[in-house]
Amino acid sequence: MKRKIMALSLMTTALLTFTACDSADLILSLLEDEEGVEEVTSHTDNDIAASADTDEATDLPEENSGTVQTQSHHENDLQGNGVPDNSYDSSDNGTDNGSLADADYNPDITFSTYDVINKTDVDEDIFKGYKLTMVNFWEPWCGPCVSEMPDLEDLYEDFGSGTGDINIIGVYSTEEDAMDVLRMCGTAYPVLQYVSDFDSLQSGYVPNTVFFDGDGQIVESNIADYDNCLFVGSRSYDEWKQIIKELSK
Repeated sequence: MKRKIMALSLMTTALLTFTACDSADLILSLLEDEEGVEEVTSHTDNDIAASADTDEATDLPEENSGTVQTQSHHENDLQGNGVPDNSYDSSDNGTDNGSLADADYNPDITFSTYDVINKTDVDEDIFKGYKLTMVNFWEPWCGPCVSEMPDLEDLYEDFGSGTGDINIIGVYSTEEDAMDVLRMCGTAYPVLQYVSDFDSLQSGYVPNTVFFDGDGQIVESNIADYDNCLFVGSRSYDEWKQIIKELSK
C-alpha cells in the first residue's frame, strides 16, 4: 500500500511538472497509460527494435498493459548517428574498451556511457561481480515507467545495494525532466544514459527490461514476454521479486 501511495504521488507530481513544459495531449496520454497500453502515434522509420520483428513486437502480452510504445527514443532527441542528444559521447573519455577486456569475459553487449547517479563512466564491466543484473529501460514521459521506479528502488535496497548478488540499472534517453523524476523517486541505483549499443535490447515499448548474468550474458527464460529475454511492461515489487528469484536459480 505504501508503494502504491508513493507511485500515485509521483505520478501526480510528474503530471504537474509536465503541465509546465508539455502539451495537454501528453498529460492525457500519461493518464491513459495507467489503464492500458498507450501507443505513441509519432514514430521514426528506423524503429529501435533493431533485432526484433516489429509486427510481433506490437502484440503485447495482455498481463503487461503498463507500457508505452517508443518512437526510436524520440526523433527530437536523436542526432544523425542515432545517439540521443546530450547523451554520453564515449569518444570523449579517452577510454579504450579493448584495454578493459579479459580473456574470460565475453559479454553479449559492449558499450561505454555515463552513470548520472554515481557520476562515473561505465561500460559492460558493470555486470561483473553480480549474480544477476536487471537493466530497466524507461523514459520520464512514460507513466508506467515512473510508477514502478519506487518498487525498483526498494528491490535495489533489499537485494542489490551492498549485497553483491543482484544489481539494478536504469537506462533512459530523454534528457528533459529525467533528473527531476530521479530526484522525486529518490533513485540510488545506477542510471545510465542511452547509447546506440542498447538498440538490440529494445522491444519498441517502455518500460522494457532485460537481465544479464555475471559473465555479461543475456539471461533467457520461458517466463520472458518477448524473444525469450525481454520483459515488457511495468510490474510490482512482488512480481519482480518472483522473477528475480526464478532467474537466479
